[in-house]
Amino acid sequence: MSSLFEKQLPKPLVEMLRPKSLDEVIGQEHLIGAEGSLRHSLRSGQLFSMILWGSPRTGKTAIAKL
Repeated sequence: MSSLFEKQLPKPLVEMLRPKSLDEVIGQEHLIGAEGSLRHSLRSGQLFSMILWGSPRTGKTAIAKL
């Protein structure tokens, strides 16, 4: 007899729909667009510390996880 803890539960919808790359993120062009500061930093290999601040559902967590 299997228990509840042995079953694989599906991922939450938000996790399944979250962008897999910066190219899939819509908006935030000032950060991740072709000339964005974060995109430039990633290309040069010189990452910096930052605080993502803003209203709910604006992409902060999606960008942070990428």
